[in-house]
Amino acid sequence: MLQRLAPEAGVSNEALAFRVGGRLDAALLAEALDCVVSRHEALRTLFPEAHGEPAAVVLRPQEARVVLDVHETDESTVHEAMQFFAARPFPLESGPPLRVGLWRTEGGDYCCLAFHHLAYDAWTAGIVFGELRDAYEALRTGGPRPPREPVPAVREPVSDPAALAYWRSHIAGIQAAEQRLAMGRPDPQRPTFAGAVRHHRLSPVAVAATRDAARRWKVTESMVHLAAYYLLLARHGAGPDLVVGVSADVRGITDRQAVGYHVNTLPLRLVVDLTAPVGELVRRVGEVFLTGLGHRHVPYEAVLPGLETVGSSWRTPLFRHMFNYRPVPVPLDAQMGGLPVELLGVKTGYSRHDLEFIVESGDKGANVQAVYSTEIFEDAEIEALQLRYDAILAGLVGDDRPAGEVRWWSERDERIAMAGDRTSPAPPATPVATAVAAAARAAGDSIALVDGPTEYTYGELAAAAATVHARLLQAGVGPGGLVAVCAARGFGLAAATLGIWEAGAAYLPLHPETPEETLAFQLRDSAADLLLADEVLPAGFEVPCPVLPLAQILAAQDVRSELQGVVDPAARSYVIYTSGSTGRPKGVELSHANLANVVAHFRESLLASPADAMLWLTAFSFDISALELFLPLSCGGRVVVAPDSARADMAELVDLATRHDVRLLQATPTTLATAARIGWEALSGRTLLCGGEPMTEALAADLLRTGCRLINVYGPTETAIWSTSAELRPGAEVTVGRPVRETAVHVAAPDGSALPPGLAGEVCIGGAGVAIGYLNRPDLTADRFRSDPSGRRCYRTGDRGRWRFDGRLELLGRTDRQVKIRSHRLELGEVESVFASHPRVSAAAVVLRTDMPEQSRLVAFVQWDKDGADSTDDTLARTLWDHARGRLPSYALPGRIVLGSLPVNRSGKVDYPALARVPLPAEQRGAAPHRQDTVDSNEQEAVQLIVALWREVLEDPSIEDTDNFFLAGGHSMVAVRMLSRLAAATGVRLTLGDLLEAPTPAELAGRVGTEVR
Repeated sequence: MLQRLAPEAGVSNEALAFRVGGRLDAALLAEALDCVVSRHEALRTLFPEAHGEPAAVVLRPQEARVVLDVHETDESTVHEAMQFFAARPFPLESGPPLRVGLWRTEGGDYCCLAFHHLAYDAWTAGIVFGELRDAYEALRTGGPRPPREPVPAVREPVSDPAALAYWRSHIAGIQAAEQRLAMGRPDPQRPTFAGAVRHHRLSPVAVAATRDAARRWKVTESMVHLAAYYLLLARHGAGPDLVVGVSADVRGITDRQAVGYHVNTLPLRLVVDLTAPVGELVRRVGEVFLTGLGHRHVPYEAVLPGLETVGSSWRTPLFRHMFNYRPVPVPLDAQMGGLPVELLGVKTGYSRHDLEFIVESGDKGANVQAVYSTEIFEDAEIEALQLRYDAILAGLVGDDRPAGEVRWWSERDERIAMAGDRTSPAPPATPVATAVAAAARAAGDSIALVDGPTEYTYGELAAAAATVHARLLQAGVGPGGLVAVCAARGFGLAAATLGIWEAGAAYLPLHPETPEETLAFQLRDSAADLLLADEVLPAGFEVPCPVLPLAQILAAQDVRSELQGVVDPAARSYVIYTSGSTGRPKGVELSHANLANVVAHFRESLLASPADAMLWLTAFSFDISALELFLPLSCGGRVVVAPDSARADMAELVDLATRHDVRLLQATPTTLATAARIGWEALSGRTLLCGGEPMTEALAADLLRTGCRLINVYGPTETAIWSTSAELRPGAEVTVGRPVRETAVHVAAPDGSALPPGLAGEVCIGGAGVAIGYLNRPDLTADRFRSDPSGRRCYRTGDRGRWRFDGRLELLGRTDRQVKIRSHRLELGEVESVFASHPRVSAAAVVLRTDMPEQSRLVAFVQWDKDGADSTDDTLARTLWDHARGRLPSYALPGRIVLGSLPVNRSGKVDYPALARVPLPAEQRGAAPHRQDTVDSNEQEAVQLIVALWREVLEDPSIEDTDNFFLAGGHSMVAVRMLSRLAAATGVRLTLGDLLEAPTPAELAGRVGTEVR
């Protein structure tokens, strides 16, 4: 089946290779090879197709011949040559499942026997090598002729209904989604089965602990190793109801010399209970294995009909992971033709499963060989799995503790986790109010703020703030109070915040364009003592607190006292409202210490000085605006106020930055992606902070090409603006980097425990930036602000992320954006990242629509860079569809792709609620982006033929032309039969890969062509 899916690859190939310390007689070796082939049916069996299924045809010994390919080469290229030789696919319908090559070098001969897996297992390797060696020696010495009599083949097992019933019962109800690890890439739509092998030598501590555990629990070492493998998979997100494939030889006592693939795969199912003693886990593994071994003669394929596949449609049903245990091979003390022989490892570069652990154990230690799919895993992920497997085994010493308490983090994991904690006993940062007051005293005549054509000095700002302070005192505002401010960005708003702090109160920023209902709610909910407003409030607007006109206060300025800037670091600095998942905004209380820490970090990391200017671009009701105002003011620099129009007009923004020599800017990715790119070259030499939502690789590349310094930042409001930062480099992957000063970040499992690098979980942030909590919401505060594994207070962000193995944090979307599509869990952020990875996509958003048919509820909204493009929207959608189809499993493919600008909210972020409601063109409703709405009569005839055929082979009369073959219950074996019958009816032979790429009758008809017989 795999060869049909990837006909150009030797997915099922295996190799037996050896080096001879001298030169062999090629003619004798070829004759010896004939002797071996003549003895074993498996080596002279062809597999032509009959009625849609492969049929075995055994050639007579005199008909079968395997040609010996002889090559002259050198030592430097021989291993690569053998690997290429072993990886070539076999034409099973016309040739034997074996080929042999001989490479002659100055240092000796190399021989490689490449087998198709249908004719090979580990036991076969020993038989074939032994017979080949003995036959060659007999021919060379002129002794008795080597035997050519056929060895009896392994008899087909007698049908055993009870054993089949056992396996059916054993695997009934298995959940496909539970078999996937929480690491690695999504399944490829059409796999190449590219694979690799990684070796790891177990530590002496792990080996000793394994042997001690086997003695203590009275089981074999292999059972301890298998139990550790189950625990490893469970710890990495699979299960707890797990199936692992384990190979079992089915040869009987009389079949020991039979060559071929005489192994059945046992799908061993086990529920991993982390609360149960680990010894119980080991014993249950032994019971499941021994019971399965007693039913090993039932072919694995006999168990499959009617079962749901694990993940993608091409995948082996039931499991993704294999395990094998074998003793370390005894060093070969053999000769061929009187010459020493050394066995070699030649890998074909393919993997049939996500992951297989092969444990080889002996007197001198143990090795773990990981064979893995490079389409799913990176080498660093496999290395991490091997190191953690080592740690689990080493952790089996001592008491029979619960399985969940067995140590599974490696020492490398611990080092990366330590790097994620930047907290220290150092003194806290100077409060911003104190720093601004000091700057005003030190350089009162320096420019503090530029607002349009007017420049204001630090002295003027301090005086205005003192005036506000005095008026607040008159109004009865004092320490612990809360003052709402509803004003446009500018001098007055800056003075108001400083005056509020001087009074010992906190500010509540309100946006002047906020709907009246929202303003009223925030004022009531916060119980603000006072509202400072610089504009006339709407007629009839009921304000639940006194209102003071900010403009009049500043106009009457007569206070000459200096700002003191004395505040309590633990006191409230500001309260800011954020949207809630229930639709009710919630107020976040942040302290002076919270704000001081993030301002100090960027002041230090960006080397901010009095000579620097920063653009005040963001609405003040969005928390990142505070950094734009207070970072420059805290170091004596300049704030340049940008009008709202600059957020959508890059030309205006860069003109403003150029005229005022602004070196530091901050914006959301959507703001930058939405703005026209006119004048982007003016960003050269400037520092750009970009955060608030995911940064796409395409946007990062575009920005870096301008020559700017690009800092990707991340952090929720609840941890004071930004909690991590990463300086992005051209060509490097986009991450959010490492924690800012005095901040600790960990990734948590659902139970709150920390996860090691590579595993996705909820990002939790601790340290100096963690907010006081939610205003008047003790229940919500208790839920979101918890203790981290070390007992410190932290905030659960609701963001999914993982530590990379280089110690940088990678975001993966929201925990509350996980949906279920056709029984599969799906992260919408992962789908978005695939679309965003296209080089011409500047932004992407994916939503699940509830107003559409189930098969097309996923809708991708894509902001496309059309610079220099004259393509139609249909062409662009097709391009994006093809891009996504090669990177996402079929169930994750959106039913719609909508091109255009993404709506943004007042904070400059994508407005997801708007996307969930935006009307779609009526003519697109129900039509997938790859489906043709009109077909000619011949193609329609093909559609009808395919629908009828599918209804028959899938035994489902409800199949329609838009149904996905695999989602309708088809799997690879049924697909082969269907394609064979389709070829007989149309004369067009399609591959399994064609079906994967065109999985509906409407799509497949286009590949059949116009001739239907």
